[in-house]
Amino acid sequence: MEPRNKQQLLNVEELTTGYAEIVAFREVNISVQHGEMVAIIGANGAGKTSLLRTITGVLRPKKGKIKFDGREIHNLPAYQIVQMGISWVQEGRAIFKRVTIEENLKVGAYHRDKKGMLSDMEITFERFPILKNRRSQLAGTLSGGEQQMLAIARALMSRPRLILLDEPSLGLAPLIVQDIYGIVSDLQSDGITILLVEQNASIALKTADRAYVMETGRIVMEGMTRDLMTDPRVQEAYLGGQR
Repeated sequence: MEPRNKQQLLNVEELTTGYAEIVAFREVNISVQHGEMVAIIGANGAGKTSLLRTITGVLRPKKGKIKFDGREIHNLPAYQIVQMGISWVQEGRAIFKRVTIEENLKVGAYHRDKKGMLSDMEITFERFPILKNRRSQLAGTLSGGEQQMLAIARALMSRPRLILLDEPSLGLAPLIVQDIYGIVSDLQSDGITILLVEQNASIALKTADRAYVMETGRIVMEGMTRDLMTDPRVQEAYLGGQR
């Protein structure tokens, strides 16, 4: 039998999604295997976030299929997709700024029993000690990097098998970005599968195992990140032409 970390967890097949009559992306095919970190890079407006919205059930596809661990999910409501094990850390964090860190974490575990939620909260605080020390602090008073940590921590509270990360480096200083990506790498080491959307192609390609390049609503390239980093087209378009 093929090792579990080589089995496909997420399959997107010939997926097309749009807003009313406007097509956001067309005939997209991607896959993510158990334990992998896969990146989707591309310019703003390429359709990356719309793809994540469709995977999570926020948008309905016009055609195509989404399979999670072999089960079709493209017609399921968003809350059922979360319960199946997919969490989404949205662009801009989308935390609840007027409530505490602890209350934000509880929202992430809304479908869990109280005992399990409280146990996982303490585990999450051990992973993010800076949040543990401020658990009663209003989330809106945190720095940008701390808010990103909280958004990731909240996603973990649902016990996901797959985390979708949308632009985790957005608006953060370079040193903070390194810290965030250190956390992301640790999550993968702990067995969580990650689908990463990122405009910062350099750090995405350095961190992920494989990547897709998305342009104007289509996947135009895919491959191992080490190969894409040396591809002249990727270097010119996304890496400033530098090797």
